[in-house]
Amino acid sequence: MASGTFALGPALLENMRKRKIANDLVSDEKWVKKHNEYVVLLAKVQALKKLNKTTLDMNVSELRLLCSWFKRVGDQALPSTRPLLTARYEETRMRGDQIPPPRPIGAPGDVAAPPPGDDVAPTTGIGFV
Repeated sequence: MASGTFALGPALLENMRKRKIANDLVSDEKWVKKHNEYVVLLAKVQALKKLNKTTLDMNVSELRLLCSWFKRVGDQALPSTRPLLTARYEETRMRGDQIPPPRPIGAPGDVAAPPPGDDVAPTTGIGFV
C-alpha cells in the first residue's frame, strides 16, 4: 500500500465483474424499453401523417399523439382539452421529428469507427477523390 499499488483478491474481482454485468443488463433493458416506445410512437405518427388530416379533422387522441411526438425534455405536461392541444401542436409542430434514444456506450452491437486511413482526410473526415 505504501507504493500505491495493490491487487484485488479473486473473490472480490469476481464480485465486481458480476455487478458490472448486472448493471450493464439493467442499462440495456432501459434502452430497449425507450427504443421500443420510440418505434411504436414513430409508427403511429407516420400512419397519422399519411392520413393528411388538418387539426380540425383530428380527434383529441390524435392531437395528443402528435403533441407527445413533438414534446421535448423541459416542456410542460401535455394538456387534455382540444383547444389547448391544438394550440400546443401549432406551437411545437415545426420542431422536427424526435431522434431515437442513444444506445448506451459500450453496449453489445456497438461498432467502433475505423481509424482514418489513407483515403480519409484526418481533419475533415471527407474522402479524397
